[in-house]
Amino acid sequence: MKPVLWTFTAVLLIAALVLIVISNFSVYHIVSTSNLSIMVHERMLLNISNETGIFKVNVIEAPKDTLVILLSGENYQKFLMNEQVSSAPVLKIDGKREFFGEFEDCLVILVNPYVKGGFVEIEVSRYVEKFPYAYLAIPGYFLFIISMGLLFQLVKHTLRSRSKNFI
Repeated sequence: MKPVLWTFTAVLLIAALVLIVISNFSVYHIVSTSNLSIMVHERMLLNISNETGIFKVNVIEAPKDTLVILLSGENYQKFLMNEQVSSAPVLKIDGKREFFGEFEDCLVILVNPYVKGGFVEIEVSRYVEKFPYAYLAIPGYFLFIISMGLLFQLVKHTLRSRSKNFI
């Protein structure tokens, strides 16, 4: 009967861990999409409303010398103080054109033409993160507690039986 209890406890523990891991899977759903079409001659700041905090920014069209820099929170404050950007994502028409990420405080798009500027078109999509399997965490944690209790009882019983055999 002992191996059956150990096997049952192991299966229970694995099932609990699988349920807990699955409950953490997330899915991103698009909330809204908007296109920003602007004529840029000098540096421009575009302030985007931050309802969900998760954005995908795609540069559709821009002159080759134009940089699109995504600023949020701390980077935006640094830019306002000394007009330098250190670690913000940079999008270019001839390089990385798309960025998907989370912006906690705000999202400000800095369009920076080097030479002459021109027409810039940017697509901004807002996403929301959902956890469709989150309810599986409840039975997962319940099974985890039961399996750990069984495991401790089995270990305790095994140690007691070994100590009796030595005496």
